[in-house]
Amino acid sequence: MKKTFSAISLLLAALMMITMLTACADQTVAAAPTVSVAPVESAEPSAEPVDPLVGSWRFPPSPFGDDFTCYIVLNADGSFYNATNLYQNGTTTGPYTQTVTTNETFIWRRIDDRNLELRYSYLDDNGEFVTPLTYNAAEDKLYYANEVYAVRDDSFVLVK
Repeated sequence: MKKTFSAISLLLAALMMITMLTACADQTVAAAPTVSVAPVESAEPSAEPVDPLVGSWRFPPSPFGDDFTCYIVLNADGSFYNATNLYQNGTTTGPYTQTVTTNETFIWRRIDDRNLELRYSYLDDNGEFVTPLTYNAAEDKLYYANEVYAVRDDSFVLVK
């Protein structure tokens, strides 16, 4: 036991001496040229402008008195999802359950300042669906073939 303790102590002492010698060694190597760097104004990345289409949009209610509300939510990264709130009391108020539909193929892209496309596939034999929409900035509505497709609704809450 004494021999093992002495050997470990000797090994640790040698390791400490090597570490001290390396830390205190002369730095005779030529100094690297210094490069001046302009100071960074902010540590946070610059915020890119967010497209005005990003957000939640509510589909118009049907004339038949549905007990659900449907939304489409356009994300800033170009993805989107569909959400349906199904209310428990038979009206569009009160407690509800929520269903969200999306996958990696649900993307939207702006065609020009007034038009966009929703592109999605359910990854089955039916292929990709493309829904061309027109944005009316004055009304803040999305149109599909001259009919209201969705109206902006910032009250949407994603239930986790």
